[in-house]
Amino acid sequence: LTSSSITNQQPRYNHQPLHYLQNDNWSCGYRNLQMMISSMLPAVRSIFPDGVPSVHEIQTTMEQLWKEGVDLESAKHHNYKLVGKQGRRAFIGTIEAWAYFSYLGVDAAIVQFLNKQRAMVGDFIWNYFAKMTGPDGCSCFDDVTIVQPGAPPVVNPSLSSFEYGCRLFNTRPVNNGDSSLRSSCTCAMPSMYLQWEGHSITVVGIRKIKSTDGSSPPSFNLIVFDPHQRGAQIKANLENGVAWKSSLESVLTGMKTNKINFELSVNELVKKRENIQLLLSTAAILDESERVSRKKCQSGIHCITASTTYPLSREFSQGNASMYR
Repeated sequence: LTSSSITNQQPRYNHQPLHYLQNDNWSCGYRNLQMMISSMLPAVRSIFPDGVPSVHEIQTTMEQLWKEGVDLESAKHHNYKLVGKQGRRAFIGTIEAWAYFSYLGVDAAIVQFLNKQRAMVGDFIWNYFAKMTGPDGCSCFDDVTIVQPGAPPVVNPSLSSFEYGCRLFNTRPVNNGDSSLRSSCTCAMPSMYLQWEGHSITVVGIRKIKSTDGSSPPSFNLIVFDPHQRGAQIKANLENGVAWKSSLESVLTGMKTNKINFELSVNELVKKRENIQLLLSTAAILDESERVSRKKCQSGIHCITASTTYPLSREFSQGNASMYR
C-alpha cells in the first residue's frame, strides 16, 4: 500500500515502505528511522548499499557522528554512549534522526507544530502526499525535465527539504481536478517520521474525510505504520480486502474493530498531544561541503516551526526547537 494509492494519485515510483516491529518499550525511534530509510530506497542506495541498517548499526553511527562534533547536545544527553543501551536511556527522536541523515549525507528537515499550530498538521501532510502545490510545487520540479511514461525515477530535487517544507505551508490547496498537477512528477515521496512525547510512528499516507453536513471543513486520518503494531496483521487485512473486493472504508473499519492501528485521526492526535514533530526528507544526497557543515539542527535553517504567517520563510520559520526523545 503506497502513499500514492491512498491519495488516488498516479504512481510516483516511490519504494513501498517496509514495516519494522518494535518488540520492546524503547526502540520506536530506531524502527521509524528504518521504515523511513526503506521508503527512500533505491534513491539513497549509494548511502545504504547494504540496505536498511540494524538498530546496532544506527547506534554505532550515532556514536561516530558525536565523536566528529555533530549534534553535541544529544551526545551530552546520552553521555556519548548509545551502543548496547536499552530502555529509556536509548531513546532517540527527530533530532537524532536528523543528525543521522545529515552525517551520512541525506537531506532532511524537522517540522514542528507547537501549541495552537498543531491544527495545521493535517493540511501539511495532505499537501505533502497529494502533491497539492501545482506544477511547480514538487521538490523535483525543473522546467527542462521531460519524463517519459514508464521511465525510472529521477530523484534530483531542486528544493531542499527545508525549502520544500516551507512551500508546503505556503500552499493553498488546488481543486482535485486541477490539470496543473504533474502526473509525470519524479520526486521521491519518502514516509514521514512523526513524533510526540513518548512515542513515534511512520506516516505512509493520508485520507481526507468530507464533513456530513457539507459546510464544515474536512477531517484527516493519517495512514500509519506503528512499530508497536504487527505488520503481518496489517498486510493480512489489506490482502483480504483486495481478495474480497472490499471498499477501503470497510477494510479500515474492520481493522479498527480488531484494534489494528493503521489509521490515526488528526483531530484525536491534536487533542491529546501538546506538541508534534515531523521529519521530512526529499531523499536528496548532500554535497560534501553541505554535509560537513551540518553540525547542529538550527531553527530557520534545518527546522521549520509551523506558523499562520504567509509566506513562510526563514524569517518566520524560527522558533524554540523542543526535540523530544
